[in-house]
Amino acid sequence: MRKLITIVTTICAFCLPVYCYAATAPATETANNIYVVKSGDTLSAIAKAKQVSIQSIVSANKLSNPNVLNIGQNLIIPGAASDTEVGGEVPAVPETSAEKYIVKSGDTITSIARSTGITANLIISANKLADPNKLSIGQVLVLPGRNSTAVVSRSEQRQHETNSQDQVTVLIEYAKTLLGTPYSYGSSGPNYFDCSGFTMTVFSQIGIELPHSSSLQSKKGDSVEKSRLVPGDLVFFNTSGKGISHVGIYIGDSSFIHASSTQRKVVITPMADKYFAARYVTARRVL
Repeated sequence: MRKLITIVTTICAFCLPVYCYAATAPATETANNIYVVKSGDTLSAIAKAKQVSIQSIVSANKLSNPNVLNIGQNLIIPGAASDTEVGGEVPAVPETSAEKYIVKSGDTITSIARSTGITANLIISANKLADPNKLSIGQVLVLPGRNSTAVVSRSEQRQHETNSQDQVTVLIEYAKTLLGTPYSYGSSGPNYFDCSGFTMTVFSQIGIELPHSSSLQSKKGDSVEKSRLVPGDLVFFNTSGKGISHVGIYIGDSSFIHASSTQRKVVITPMADKYFAARYVTARRVL
């Protein structure tokens, strides 16, 4: 009997450390989560829902073309919250912790953001705006971070600003993939474009809806001085002699990309081009 107890005790002595190790060893988790692409998903929508930057998803998945996603494709979402669904709501700042703004005639999300010093993305998230391009006069908006009890952190603000920069990158990279696509009046892709059909399609990649008309697009967003153009701004021209009739996207380096009716394809043209410089009218910022 003593031998049996000794044997059992000896076996337990060897087993117990293994059991303890197994119980206390850290799980082999990473900060990454896997997201399965669904119909209608875009990289910008996924990044917004997961509260990570577009570039971090592109880098983590080594995406050669971030504008092409396949239904069922598995994407690594670095550092994402696993319970956030694309298309779901980003937690808003409680109304009690923020000031409010009443929308007036002529207001846009961009102009409100500029006047209040709060990023457009923060205002959109705090108010759960499905379409930030549609505001109603008298609408009450929550302004996150406008008093001492606000819960929006500086890191969250930086994240939203990073996402805006990433949107511009995606916008311009996608536009450049369409270089050489033939021009056709009234077309909005994917095989042919006219000028406003081109800008409408490109901006739709980052969730911004524009009308299929250069004249109507010139009424969206905020006016921008030519000397203050930044990549992603829309630039407008009077090529018909009857008002705004052409639109393109400023891409930096004093150039813009557009569907040219004269060259019959999508091209990049210097802003200083003699023809377009003489016909330049205005620019609008919708991002």
